[in-house]
Amino acid sequence: MEWGALGAIATAKPVYYAPSTTLDYAALVVYSAALLLLAASIWGVGVTGGRAAKWSRVLAFAGLLVAAVANFAEDGLALPVGAAYVAAILVGSVGLLAFGVTLVRSRAPCGAGHWCF
Repeated sequence: MEWGALGAIATAKPVYYAPSTTLDYAALVVYSAALLLLAASIWGVGVTGGRAAKWSRVLAFAGLLVAAVANFAEDGLALPVGAAYVAAILVGSVGLLAFGVTLVRSRAPCGAGHWCF
């Protein structure tokens, strides 16, 4: 739902880096909320792929969580944390990629809390 709202907001061309209108702030909040929900959904996935899967999940979760907070702090509160956002979004992206690879490679049995491929 958040990504759909972000798409609808994007058609109005909000100014993310210097919000001044209600739409600008709405876009900022929705994007930060989408990152938070993505982090929460990654954390909620049951992991049985071993140590690599667990650590890549923690890496993705931490990166996305820090990226959401840094995005709101930088654009909404005008704090100089742009470097933290960039680093966190890179860490979160690498963590998501690694987590996806470890999930695909795991041979977890089907059942509650497990992904079946």
